[in-house]
Amino acid sequence: MSGTLGNTYNNISFALNLHSEAMARLQEQVSTGARINRASDGPSAAYRILGLNSEERLLGNYIKNLSDVVSTVGLSSRIIGDMLSGFTGPQGVKTRLTQITSGTYSAESRKTTAEGINEQLEQMLMLANTKRMGQYLFGG
Repeated sequence: MSGTLGNTYNNISFALNLHSEAMARLQEQVSTGARINRASDGPSAAYRILGLNSEERLLGNYIKNLSDVVSTVGLSSRIIGDMLSGFTGPQGVKTRLTQITSGTYSAESRKTTAEGINEQLEQMLMLANTKRMGQYLFGG
């Protein structure tokens, strides 16, 4: 009788241990909300998850790089627009050069206009030397 009772006790203890482990895994899955918490929970699924995590990081970097490029192109476009308006606008370099060469300006007016043109060219040079993320947009 004691042999049978000992075997029964061992079988019940073993079954309780198995069920306790299974219950602990289920509680972990419920608390984390994840079916796979370690590689032993599903080796093929864990391998796939690792691949997807790697791909997610790559796509995150790609999106960040695209955002940086779009921002840089937007800034470059704005600077080129500012330079173009400084060259061709109503008080731009082109208009002022045309006025100076028309022959209707006095020497003093030409000098004042030339100083204005020089200031505009310096402004264009500053725009051309704009930096973004530590790099010159137009060469430096």
